Amino acid sequence: MKEKSIIDENRIGIFTITSTLLRDFSSQKNLVKILNSGIIIVETEYKWDKSTINYTAFCKDFDIVVGGNLIPKYLATVSENNEVIWIKT
Repeated sequence: MKEKSIIDENRIGIFTITSTLLRDFSSQKNLVKILNSGIIIVETEYKWDKSTINYTAFCKDFDIVVGGNLIPKYLATVSENNEVIWIKT
């Protein structure tokens, strides 16, 4: 039997990146790790009033979302051993 993909399982979530983070050179290394951590971005939305970018993405570390439920929000952190850890908020 074929293994289900993160898209088939509907492992979808939303995370936000601030414009300040995008401009902060010292944070960019972690930002690249987050964006290259096996996620599939399906939608981006810039919030002008908050100066943030919301990403909707699929990720193996996100919970399965049953149809009709709200998409959960996540916070990404990079551990000391350079692993991306997703925390449901």
